[in-house]
Amino acid sequence: MKKRTKSLVLLTASLCIFMTGCSKNTESTSATEKQETIQKTEQVTVSGTTEADKVITEEKTTAEESTENMTTEEVTTGSATEASDTITEQQALEAIKQYSYSKDPNLKDMENSDEYTIYWDVSTNENNEIVVLYRSYTAAEIRYYINPLSGETYITEFVQGITDEEQKTGESLNIRDYMD
Repeated sequence: MKKRTKSLVLLTASLCIFMTGCSKNTESTSATEKQETIQKTEQVTVSGTTEADKVITEEKTTAEESTENMTTEEVTTGSATEASDTITEQQALEAIKQYSYSKDPNLKDMENSDEYTIYWDVSTNENNEIVVLYRSYTAAEIRYYINPLSGETYITEFVQGITDEEQKTGESLNIRDYMD
């Protein structure tokens, strides 16, 4: 289900990029199409759901034809643009480390010494959020939940024996501010 949703989002984004590119090349055609769409919308308002179904079907057919007419290069370029805007797990991990080092300049030295048990882990959860786990030298487990598209991040903390479950800290950030 997740892959199907992700594929649908990528296809929709590719179509939007393609349609934007096509509209620049055929301004007179797009003006005509806009007028036809307005007329069809007015028909929908007057005629009810039967006309609405026809308009939706016509729009799907147009989108399908546009997709068939796209070259492999156009499809690849659209997907590459979408993918380059999405934050990867590795980028998220590095950005969170930069954020943590900026908050505690001694952390990097502590991490490199054998005196402290500090580690980092990164994964993606069922909500498609990137989760960076930082196990602090105090044994606190701090998790950063990151939206891979926007970079918006909220933070939770769990301390075994002290708290029963993860608790939001109320702190938030955008990791794009800490990406190189």
